[in-house]
Parts: sequence; C-alpha cells; structure tokens
Amino acid sequence: MARTLPIIACAGSALLLLAACDKKEAAPPADAGAAAPAEAPQATNAPPVTVPDDPALRDTDVPGGTGIDPSADAPKLAEPVAIGSFKIALPMNWTSRPPSSAMRAAEFVTPGGAEIVFFGDLQLKDMPREQMIESNIARWRGQVLGPGGQPAEGVTAERVLGPFTVTQYTATGTYLSGMPGQTATRLDEHTLVGVIIEGPGGVSFVRMTGQAGEVAAALPSWTAMVNSVQER
Repeated sequence: MARTLPIIACAGSALLLLAACDKKEAAPPADAGAAAPAEAPQATNAPPVTVPDDPALRDTDVPGGTGIDPSADAPKLAEPVAIGSFKIALPMNWTSRPPSSAMRAAEFVTPGGAEIVFFGDLQLKDMPREQMIESNIARWRGQVLGPGGQPAEGVTAERVLGPFTVTQYTATGTYLSGMPGQTATRLDEHTLVGVIIEGPGGVSFVRMTGQAGEVAAALPSWTAMVNSVQER
C-alpha cells in the first residue's frame, strides 16, 4: 500500500537525505518473546435506575423521601371514599378501626402498627388561615420533644393539589401520646406526620404516629393517599 513520506529538511546531498529518511522509517523488529502490553480496563456502566410512573410508588414530596418505594410490595390504593369534606383513596393494606373519640372521623392502622387518624372538619370563619395553620403546627410541635425536653426540630412543607392546599409537618423524637387534659405517655423514637388539608368544603387534619421505623415504612402509602385527595 502506497503512503507519503514526511518531508525532512536536511543539509547535504540527496543521497544523505534519502538515507536519513530511510533510517527514520525503519522500525526495530518486534521481540517475539516480549509480553503484549496490558489492555486498559474497560469501564462498566451500571444499569440506570428506573423510576416508576405510578404515583403510588413515589415519595418525592416527603422530606428525606427517595422517590422510589424500596419495599417489595408497593402500596396499592382502594377506590376513593368520602371522609369529611373530601374523598380520598386509602391504602388497601391499612386496617380500619372504630374512632376512639367523637373528635375523630376515622382511624386506621398500618401493617407495621403506625396509627392514622382523620379528625373532623373545621370551617374557617373567625380564624384567619395563617393563624389556623400556625396553631395546629405549634400543637404538633409540642407533642414531639427532642434532647433536653425542647420541641424536636421538624420540617414543614406546603404544596397545592388541584383545589386543595396541603401543609405537612414531620418530626421525630419523644412523642407525647394522650388526649388533651390527660397525663401524656412518653414514647421514644417516634415520628409524627401531620397534614392540614384545605379545600372548598373546609379544613381537615390527618395525623400519622408510630415508631420511627414503622412510620418510615408507611410513608410511600401515606404520600400516595394524600396525593389522591379530591372533591366530593
């Protein structure tokens, strides 16, 4: 196969020029006994993580959520039911139980033992919205204590779901369980997640409490439920 030689500027005769070029072209014979150079390791790309499109599998709206339910059995929702002033789809693996007081519209228990309570509706009349939000979050904040007996550091997040505004508060620490006016039972390493749902029919409160691990396991189902809220 023909190829073009590089042009080299040399002093002297054409013979010397050709000799010099021939010397530059000549390559030493390969040593048959020499080991071939090791090939560089090829980078292997890990398969991409597939994020499910089903909102029941997602947990992106919860602080610390991964966006993917890591459990083997993803939460499945039942048909929406009317609770208070709205309709909502409940996780199929939650167990219903009779409300323990007249202030509670409905109660449920997760497979791990976390408790979910739907409280009665509140009509905003004389109480400004900001005052209602702050007073309820302050009440939840006072129910979860951190080191030294002070309120634990919580996270508040707000989002809009169609005609509904949802404000969520989450805190982990020592939970003070009990009815108002009664002596509270101190439960260590517990998590409280509470939401305030504001809609056309009024304002509702939903709260989940339980051991930190139990609540963490129920968060994907909880988030899917809250995201399913709709008008009656």
